[in-house]
Amino acid sequence: MTSYWAIAIGINQYKFFQPLIYAQRDARAMRDFWVGEAGFAPDQCLMLIDSDAKVERGAIYPNRENVRDYVTQLCQEQLPAGGFLWCFFSGYGMQFEGQDYLMPIDGDPEQVATTGIAVEEVFKLLKAAPTDKILLTLDMNRSKNALAGEGIGEQTIALADTYGIATLLSCQPEQTSHETLALRQGLFTAALLEGLRYRGCITSDSLAHYLSDRLPALSDYHWRPKQQPLAIIPVEQRHQLILPQQAIAKVGADYSPDFVASDLPTTSSISPSQSLIVHPTQPSVADDLDPVLTSETLNGNAETLNGKGTNSPASVTSVDVAYEDVESESDDVFWQRVQLWGSVAVLLLFLGVLLSNWAALRNSFFPAPEVASEDSDGSDGIEAATSSVNSSPADPETSSPPAPAPSPDASSEGASSFMAAPESPDAEALPNSEQPSPTAENGEGQSTPPATIGNARAALQNQRQEEAIALLDQIPTEQRTEDYTQLRTEAEQALNQARQRNQAVLNNARAVLSRSRALNATNQASDFSQAIIIARQVRPGQPLYQQAQQSIATWSQVILDLAEGRAGQGNLNSAIAAARLVPSSSPEVYSAAQQSIARWQQQQANQETLQQARSLIRRNQASSYNRAITIARQIPANQPLHNEAQQLIGEWSQAILDLARSRAERGRLNSAVQTAALVPANTPAHTAAQEAIASWRSQL
Repeated sequence: MTSYWAIAIGINQYKFFQPLIYAQRDARAMRDFWVGEAGFAPDQCLMLIDSDAKVERGAIYPNRENVRDYVTQLCQEQLPAGGFLWCFFSGYGMQFEGQDYLMPIDGDPEQVATTGIAVEEVFKLLKAAPTDKILLTLDMNRSKNALAGEGIGEQTIALADTYGIATLLSCQPEQTSHETLALRQGLFTAALLEGLRYRGCITSDSLAHYLSDRLPALSDYHWRPKQQPLAIIPVEQRHQLILPQQAIAKVGADYSPDFVASDLPTTSSISPSQSLIVHPTQPSVADDLDPVLTSETLNGNAETLNGKGTNSPASVTSVDVAYEDVESESDDVFWQRVQLWGSVAVLLLFLGVLLSNWAALRNSFFPAPEVASEDSDGSDGIEAATSSVNSSPADPETSSPPAPAPSPDASSEGASSFMAAPESPDAEALPNSEQPSPTAENGEGQSTPPATIGNARAALQNQRQEEAIALLDQIPTEQRTEDYTQLRTEAEQALNQARQRNQAVLNNARAVLSRSRALNATNQASDFSQAIIIARQVRPGQPLYQQAQQSIATWSQVILDLAEGRAGQGNLNSAIAAARLVPSSSPEVYSAAQQSIARWQQQQANQETLQQARSLIRRNQASSYNRAITIARQIPANQPLHNEAQQLIGEWSQAILDLARSRAERGRLNSAVQTAALVPANTPAHTAAQEAIASWRSQL
């Protein structure tokens, strides 16, 4: 049985690059999937992320030395012959003198060759491993800087083909990979996990085809610049399984245990060194998929792997694998669906004919009750007539409305009258005092037709067309008057006009964003704010209101994403300005935006505090360091820049001790003691300072 191994690398807090937001989360999500869902052994999955190993068990610091050492050790010492190795990297990549490099956490863009890890070095290590079952997944096109990111990936593509190693790239060489707060992950990892969990991607080939369709759709949905993945897969590895068999069983893919990659037919015209390069195809099958993913779905909080969990996309019940040899099966499924929907259509037509002629059929099988005789007390006749007049259901939303009674003027085609009640001997026999009032409420407190029509007319006057029609639908069929008919016609006409008007509004909002994307390489928060203002013209109760609200929520999330990105670059003023554009009509996003604004404002205040502390420093003046430490200590543990403040406090306390030692070396012991006493308690140098003071005092 094949042994499965994996290594995931994700880096957020680079020392010399602007921080990423979800690269670390991407690596953690991949490891959680491998171990928690795919059945990889925990000790066979390495995770290198910039998280404290004391806080997160198993985390390895992703500096250059560790990345190289662990990849080398895995390939040369741990990986068994014939095993499967999955390598995942989420972080920065750079190109330098025509060579591609992966940048570790200590990578320096000014010294790429000596601080980065050459992609060719990685391919050589993988090629030397005792297996050819390898999948390399790189999400490295993060930098928008032309010098850093231009053309990155071109050498990687050539190396993947040369060394015959299946490789998935998050985007084309000229594109940039993106993250989104809506998913709390990179778009590439989000699509990757979706394909593995819900779409039956059990081979590198099927995964590549799925990504080529899904990722561009996902980037469009989240209003990111187009991101199109690229895959280089050796032909003989196209059908190599990338998941263990127990995981494949959970996914529900069509797979036979007797199937092995070596049994696949080969094409003599394709040499073993040739690779299948998968590009995005149009039109995309991803257009048929639900574009809305949640962070819970991507983190595996669904019930099963086959998409039946509450957070899975769009009730996935079958798996579509992008193999050319399943076209006949797809045709069978198509014709089965045609037969199914054809049967449904016939059934609906039959029901329509039955309902349209129900009045005549009812009178044939259930004749009207006889009029009470003059000798009777009349109670039976009153009950029958009252039942006929008040025959509307108690709950019009859950019960079927009664069939309309035949009108004296009804045509032979079964037309029905919209009179409030049919003329009948029973109704005429009722005394005037016992006739039901047309303006009263029924026994269950429901409004009679005149009141409902009045409410519908008021809703229509307030341009709530859908509400007006919903109210009119509550009136039983046999109580629909000419006023109803006229008002219904007006409501439907107004509804159609409102739908056209609101569709034009939404098209105008989207046009604003389309023009902006055509003119600017990056998204502008102000453009999304303008689009939201336009979309809010669609009012509640009008057509397309829900669609408008969904667009507003999406655009609000994009604005917050842009603000988070600006904050990550250190541009806090711009981040706060962008976050303030998030409208309060999107409560969840608005709440998150307000929390971010408060955090960034506190960060600005703490930056000013540290700047004030730094401004106090005077070289060779111990008291200035002591005063600076006092200022820096004003930043509590739960606020931004606390770690930076603690680092400075440690450096400044050591500087005081160094000054004291310097004076002691020159024989100025009294001055040394006084200087060392300025090292504050609970600082890294305090213990050493107290020991030095005791030593110097003993020499006085």
